[in-house]
Parts: sequence; structure tokens; C-alpha cells
Amino acid sequence: MYSLEEKIKSLNLSRDGKKEETKNLTFNGLESPFFDSSDYRCCFNLFHAKIVTFICCTLVLHEIVLGAIYLVGLEEFAKKEWQTIGIFVIRLLQLPPTATAYYSLWRCNPYLIIPFGISQICIGSFADIFTILRVIKDLDEHNSLLLPFTGSFEIFNILIPLVIYILLGISLIWILYRCHIYFIARNMYQTERDMYKSEQKNISKSREKFVEEVNMLRCK
Repeated sequence: MYSLEEKIKSLNLSRDGKKEETKNLTFNGLESPFFDSSDYRCCFNLFHAKIVTFICCTLVLHEIVLGAIYLVGLEEFAKKEWQTIGIFVIRLLQLPPTATAYYSLWRCNPYLIIPFGISQICIGSFADIFTILRVIKDLDEHNSLLLPFTGSFEIFNILIPLVIYILLGISLIWILYRCHIYFIARNMYQTERDMYKSEQKNISKSREKFVEEVNMLRCK
């Protein structure tokens, strides 16, 4: 009889402890299948980091394709000048990291998005600056109204687009970083939740087994 009372007491203590543990885990949000991503937003908290990253990847993809088409239409490309051909090859080299970035967004992988950022800094910026300077040169040859500065201020026709490009590049890296840490936090949450669900399942099985043992002792 003493053994039965001890087991019942132990069961009650176990239930109280598990209730407190479950309460704490529930408070931490592990019961919810959805990760709270409100802390991972961009653009003055208007958009989610993942959405902004997808938009940036799409814009970069369009920029790569349009830049490649522009290079193909140049006279230097037809003459197979090494500079133009080299920039065209760089444009082609930008495509695999961009595809990897899309895959990273699909699988929520925080590390597959890194090659995209590195490629934009290393080779993408080189191709972009070359294209910007070439477009400005073409516009200047045709006296385009898109170049408002003349005379001693003509240098601003180059500086302003380059400054804007640098700011956009910094913004892109910051957005990729926000998306990177979001994926890390999301994956950590999913891992903790899987461990929590597994623990809860083991607790439930242990409790059922314990109740069966108590019932067997009572029957005796």
C-alpha cells in the first residue's frame, strides 16, 4: 500500500511539474506552429525581410538580363573587344548566385543567400559601374537631356548615379543580412519546437505507462 501511495504522490508531483514546464514552453510560443517574424521587417517595418529580399533578387535578375542585352547591342561586342566580352561573361556569372538566392528563399536557408550578396559586391558592382559609365557616355554623345549638368559641373552627371548606386548596394546588403538572421531565427525556432513536441510525446507516453502501472497495483 505504501508503494501505491508513493507512486500516486509521484504522479501528482510529476503532473504539477509538467504543467509548469508546459506553461513556460507555451509562454515562449513553442505551441504555435508559426514563427513570430514581426521583429524581422525592413523599410520602416512596412515589409517583411523575406519579401523585400525576393523583390531585390527579382530586380537584380532583371538588371542582369537587361545589362546583358545592352552589351550584346553594342558595336564593341560585335567587334569582340575584350572589355565588353568580359563584362558580358560577368553578367552570365551573376546568374547562378541569383538562382541560389531564389532557392534559399524557397527553402529558408540562411547560408545559400550569402553567395548572392558576395557576387553582387565582387563582380556585380564591377559590371554595374561599367554599364553605368557606358550609358552616361552614350547619353553625353547624343547631348541627352537626361544629363542636366554641363560645363564645370558635368562631373555630377557621373557622381550622382554612382552615389545612388552605392546607396542601393548598401541597402541590398543590409536587406540580405536581415533576411539571413531571420532564416537563422526561424530554423532555431523550428528545431526547438520539434524538440518540444518530441519531449511532450515522450512525457505523454511515460504518463500513460505510469497510469497503467498504478491501475495494475490498485487491482492487486
